[in-house]
Amino acid sequence: GAFGDERAPVYYLYQLEQFVDGRPVHRQTGVVGGLAIGDFEHGELRPHERIHAERAAQMAAHLDAVGVQSSPVAVAVAVRPESDLALLLAAIEAESGRPLVVAHSPDGLVQRIWAVDHPTHGAEISALLDSQATYLIDGHHRAAAMALHRTHIEAAVGQPGEAEAQWLLAAVFPSDELVNRTFHRRVLGTTVAAIIAATDNRVAWRSVAATSDRAADEVIILDDEQMVAVLLPAETVEEDRLTRDLEDLDVVRIDRWLLEDALGLDPVRRDPRVVYVPGAGFANREPTTAGSVLCLARPVPIELILDAADAGVVLPPKSTYFEPKARSGAFLRTL
Repeated sequence: GAFGDERAPVYYLYQLEQFVDGRPVHRQTGVVGGLAIGDFEHGELRPHERIHAERAAQMAAHLDAVGVQSSPVAVAVAVRPESDLALLLAAIEAESGRPLVVAHSPDGLVQRIWAVDHPTHGAEISALLDSQATYLIDGHHRAAAMALHRTHIEAAVGQPGEAEAQWLLAAVFPSDELVNRTFHRRVLGTTVAAIIAATDNRVAWRSVAATSDRAADEVIILDDEQMVAVLLPAETVEEDRLTRDLEDLDVVRIDRWLLEDALGLDPVRRDPRVVYVPGAGFANREPTTAGSVLCLARPVPIELILDAADAGVVLPPKSTYFEPKARSGAFLRTL
């Protein structure tokens, strides 16, 4: 009795509101529906991160076996005066009355869901989304897994899969309502001293007492013994503004100069010694795992994420961490 069976084509309004100590701190409202898998494969649904291929394959195998998609990917549309998704959804919410579902999570997130029953509203949403570029914000592996699932079905039956296999469950939000945190990198089996030594003195570093004690071109790394600010090498090539901005990102510089160059690790291939730690930041002397180093990264601005996606440039895996996330289980779609 927890789920209702909805057969008619319909959009849903999906609102996420985060509370901290009973106080609302953030709200975002989007629309849930289906995006064509072909849009993801052909670039109309624009990604910004690399994926770990083996992870996508594992998730596709899960879809093959279970036959249910329960985790919508998060998608953004850029905010434009002539086609403002937020204004349209606010108007629909005002006319919709009480939500069908209000779900409270232990972490303070409240989910609210309304069905978009009026046919005019559904047509307005479709027209707005058809006129806009869409950006894959959260769920790169899930989107790739759904594309693989469709391929598996078509290989098994020897012809294009049924309609359900052609669509991706998605929650679409206005870009200016999204909050990107970051993914820090934890490197297992090493120390700050060992990383510094592995750079062969190619980096400058200094001890610091607080995570905030760093310049714009420094990154913080820490273990259970010490915390240092590291000045990583700068790129010398003359490139366009977007390339320079992307090269300056903490996630790019940490992966390149510390993980790959100094330690010989391969984050793109999901190296088991690299653990991704989501979060907004760390207080002074945040507890660390013994025998590991935490590399702190600052968030990627949302405008830069959209610019990179427009240019067809992909960032390292786990470069972004959007909160609050569309939760698994609020919607179920049989495949």
